[in-house]
Amino acid sequence: MREDFLHHIWRFKLFRFKNAKTLSGKTIDIEKVGVSNPNAGPDFLEAHLKIDQLNWYGSVEIHTKSSDWLHHNHNINPNYHTIILHVVYEQDVTIPLLEDLGIETLELKNLIDPKTIEVYHQLTTERYNIPCYLLIDRVEEEKLSLWKNQLLLDRMMMKSTKILSELEKVQNNWEAVLFRQLSYTFGLKVNAEIFSQWSVSFPFSVLQKVQFNREVLTALFFGQAGMLEDAYQDEYHRSLSEKYQFLRVKYDLDPIPDHLFRYFRMRPISFPTIRIAQLAALYGMYKNLFSVLMSASSKEEIIAVFQSIEVDLYWEKRYRFGEESVKVSKKISVSKIENIILNTILPLRFAYAVYRDEEVDERWLTMYEELKPEKNNITNCYEKAGLKNKNAYDSQAYIQAYEHFCLPKKCLNCSIGYEVLKPYAR
Repeated sequence: MREDFLHHIWRFKLFRFKNAKTLSGKTIDIEKVGVSNPNAGPDFLEAHLKIDQLNWYGSVEIHTKSSDWLHHNHNINPNYHTIILHVVYEQDVTIPLLEDLGIETLELKNLIDPKTIEVYHQLTTERYNIPCYLLIDRVEEEKLSLWKNQLLLDRMMMKSTKILSELEKVQNNWEAVLFRQLSYTFGLKVNAEIFSQWSVSFPFSVLQKVQFNREVLTALFFGQAGMLEDAYQDEYHRSLSEKYQFLRVKYDLDPIPDHLFRYFRMRPISFPTIRIAQLAALYGMYKNLFSVLMSASSKEEIIAVFQSIEVDLYWEKRYRFGEESVKVSKKISVSKIENIILNTILPLRFAYAVYRDEEVDERWLTMYEELKPEKNNITNCYEKAGLKNKNAYDSQAYIQAYEHFCLPKKCLNCSIGYEVLKPYAR
């Protein structure tokens, strides 16, 4: 029996508390269980109890066995001598000090339904990726909806915190933050980290200074990626190299090694060269991209922004410098743009609202329901458990649940864990 489980039982009153009596035979009514204390001291603060109709206000200490009071040295710690109740799963020894102080003890052993303990053990020992895999079907749809809504809000706030931290590093320049976030997303899973490193390898102010000249901007992007260091592949490569060498001296730039970019087992359309060319086209066309995207009123408007860009003609028949291939459109696909909206634009919009202390427009929140769901090993687990994965609203909630509750088995902190334990509490 773990103490955190008993904390959960007490916090949500998941035991037969009506007509309960202390070990000395006194009646006890729980008016308020108190507030969980994450710091040193008694487990719950500001509780309100009625013991034999007498009101008590104060702290509650919880242990698996009464002897834990002694093992934890509470006998010699005055912070625990003012508690109003000692809650234990099992009374294995009497504590003379508590008797002398007139502090009652409540034993839960016969007040917790055995089925509650059985379900708890199933949650904590289950081998499924989702501990409640065999139990979640008993949770009402309304409860699942509230659960997913809270998970999505938590995920948005978590991402917002990271974005606001980045904002401080660039002196509150939202355009610079957008560039860093977009670069990470454009890198896809394989090259996300190196694209992120690339995006901070030169000051954003340099990008803004050369943004008016598309070819110079392109030279900056490829040059900082270390892709203009080799012998000239053709005239286009030579022209970019010469322009970059000028920028390199003028702004004291250091490129990152191009060998860090990965191409192996990637679709050519996702090669780093193409993704950088697309970013160059995007920033060559939109000088105030953050403002453009934040003023969009629909998903379709954002998609139109990204689909409006055209990479240099050079890339129509190429995926890498100097290597010609069949002519293929290098436009960003709708599915890729939706991924950008989900992982970059929406988190930025939420962070921007937090920064300005304003409400997020409802139309931005509904975009989660308009975007296609993510399909991966995590979302597959929830679908197999019988949950619907209709859109990005669902998939983002499942990913948040998996990363922060299911994987670390924090079922007692999850509202679904509460729901599957609750039926046996009374």
